[in-house]
Amino acid sequence: MTEYTIFEYINKWFDTDFILADDEYSSYDGEEQRYIGEIKVRNKFYNEQLIEYEKLMHNVYEAKYRNKDFLYIVVVNPNIYVFNITKLLKDGYDFKWSYREMPKNSHFGGKDDRVLKQVGYIKTSVGTTIHDNARELEKADD
Repeated sequence: MTEYTIFEYINKWFDTDFILADDEYSSYDGEEQRYIGEIKVRNKFYNEQLIEYEKLMHNVYEAKYRNKDFLYIVVVNPNIYVFNITKLLKDGYDFKWSYREMPKNSHFGGKDDRVLKQVGYIKTSVGTTIHDNARELEKADD
């Protein structure tokens, strides 16, 4: 499943108009009039979704600069979880920040190269859940 497919699906569910970010090295994956969105596809479900502090802060800054909210979108079959990070921060949400040894970069062959990263956790219950629809995303990519 691609970011494009996920945003198309999000657009249907939330009456948004996400398009992919122009810059392939952007800190976020797409944007629309009200939001910037970062997508993470996870292989395993956890009740709390991990988010990197550095990425969160950079995207919060980008969203504020663009006068938008920052949405963190996590896809874990069979559900999609959408978190409005801007709203969570305004509401004083406790991300339980801690340091954790993690792969330096999971996309470019850096899984064995580990570094200490500051990470937080978001309870799935504080987001909006699109139930049992990630399977449809996989079909759309076929």
